[in-house]
Order: sequence, then structure tokens, then C-alpha cells
Amino acid sequence: MRRVLVLTLSALVTACNDGRPPAGEDPRADPRDTAKVAVGTKVYAQHCAACHGAKLEGQPDWRRRLPNGRMPAPPHDESGHTWHHPDSVLFYITKRGLVPPYAPKGYESDMPAFGGKLSDDEIWAVLAYVKSHWKAREVLDARAEMLKNTTADGDPDHRGTEDQLQSPSIRSSGEHVFRGLVLAFAFSARQLRISLVVGG
Repeated sequence: MRRVLVLTLSALVTACNDGRPPAGEDPRADPRDTAKVAVGTKVYAQHCAACHGAKLEGQPDWRRRLPNGRMPAPPHDESGHTWHHPDSVLFYITKRGLVPPYAPKGYESDMPAFGGKLSDDEIWAVLAYVKSHWKAREVLDARAEMLKNTTADGDPDHRGTEDQLQSPSIRSSGEHVFRGLVLAFAFSARQLRISLVVGG
């Protein structure tokens, strides 16, 4: 008698990664670390919730420019685009603000740089807290697909170290973000399944 087992791609990836986080996922932002998430919850409430929402919902109408020309604070829950980015990008933006290479030169934003207010550990804890809200299988699978071209240290497209990120030769973030969005929509538009025939 033959039995057919259907495994999702994400289950295979999980089984084959030797316990290490996938590329783009930094262990310092591990949403399974309950102590870190607890710290992140407090830091987020004190420093982030006023703009990004107590429930990570972002500001109303966050896709439309404000009268001052700036964009409202986006949601960090599954309805936003935060989950489209590698942990290293999220860390960099939180620490340095929206500056090159993750925003065009001279880009104006209400997002401050938190490097002078929060320690690196506090920033990673906030990211762990935010990531703890990403639970939908579609979101997690799409994120894994987008991050598979990220190097093991979470550096998208082999962009280099933080110092190297200042290089003018680096491609614009728009290309990276656009490619990530295309992958997210392409991945969620189909269900990837692998069938194995097992003798029995």
C-alpha cells in the first residue's frame, strides 16, 4: 500500500536549518524569546506606540501623505509592510532613522533615530516584540520567501557591513523593497506543496 504525504515548503525549511534562524532573521530579534519580548513590550509602549499605535496598527490612512508631505507612521502588525524587511534593515532604520541606504538622500520623515535613546539590546527587543505579532502562515511563508536571498548575517543582497552601507555604490533601497513586495504577492498567490510517495 502506498501513502502520499503532503508537506509544505516551510516545514521542510524548518527541518533543514539545523536550529539556526533563516537568513534575514537575526537571533537577537527572536519572537520566541519571552524575556526579550517582555522588554520589547515596555520599550515599544514608551517610545513607539504614540506613532505606530498601541496595537501596532499605525496611524490612520498611513499610505497617504500628510499635509506636510511626510508619510504617516505605518503599522507594524501584519497589515503593514514591516514584515517585508530583514531584521538588519529594521534595526538600522530604528537606530539611524530613514536615511540612505534605506531612504533617498534628503528624505523627510517623522521617524526619529533612536540610537541616542535606546541601546542596541532595547532595539532588538522591540523588534522581537513586533515580530511576535506576525503569526499568519501566509505572512510567515511570504517573509521566508523574501528573505531567502539575504545572507546568513541578515545582510540583504550582500550589501556589506554597517560602515559599507554608507558607500555611494550601493543600490537604492527602492529596488530591494520593490523586489520584496513582488515576491510577497507572487508567493501568496500560490500554495507551494511537495508530495512524497512513501511505500508501506
